[in-house]
Amino acid sequence: MEGISQDLETMRRVPLSDEHVAAIRGIGEEREYEAGVVLSEIGEPMERFVYIVEGEVEVVDPYTDKRLFEHTLGPTQFMGEIGFLNAASNYLRMRTSRPTKVIEA
Repeated sequence: MEGISQDLETMRRVPLSDEHVAAIRGIGEEREYEAGVVLSEIGEPMERFVYIVEGEVEVVDPYTDKRLFEHTLGPTQFMGEIGFLNAASNYLRMRTSRPTKVIEA
């Protein structure tokens, strides 16, 4: 992020408002996944926006099948972002690292 922002305050993550979450819930479906479920596979179309309600999602190393980064996605964070709006393909393998509840739209 440092390369596209003067400082990290400019690109600070701000959780979605309650109204935005309600709108996603209105067009989406709540789902629960056990630990170890792959939510996105590299190369597959990015066809859904995934908002995390509870649990944890990790980036997976495609060669070792282990967690790639120390950091994970958790409640109030989401998968999809700009690529979802532009009909992109997934470029990261993402899986639940513990039981996880999401809203998928």
